Amino acid sequence: MEDTKAIEFFRGVLSKTRAGRIGWQPTATESAYIAAIGGKFILSVWQYEYPDQETFPFARYSLAVKDQDGRVLTTITSSDAGIAEGEMRELYELVSRQAFRVNEKIDQVLGELSKL
Repeated sequence: MEDTKAIEFFRGVLSKTRAGRIGWQPTATESAYIAAIGGKFILSVWQYEYPDQETFPFARYSLAVKDQDGRVLTTITSSDAGIAEGEMRELYELVSRQAFRVNEKIDQVLGELSKL
């Protein structure tokens, strides 16, 4: 069954992440990122390996939101109805790039390369 509120939530997070409006941060876990929203909620995005029928792992992605007491309100994955694998992967990749400020660092490298 398609959860319309969860889909709306996912689309909002993806849209705001595309616009650079969410302050994503890395965590101690290499493939997980978090962001505080409004002082009341914590978003988290992470990658994990999921074995297929032949037991070859492939990457899957999840998005969750917790309240200020640490309770998980919802968790969304690409296996949920209405959530596309490509969009979930895009969210994870955008979050990772933003958390590590990849574009800024590439600009710095380009500046250094121009001096050579």
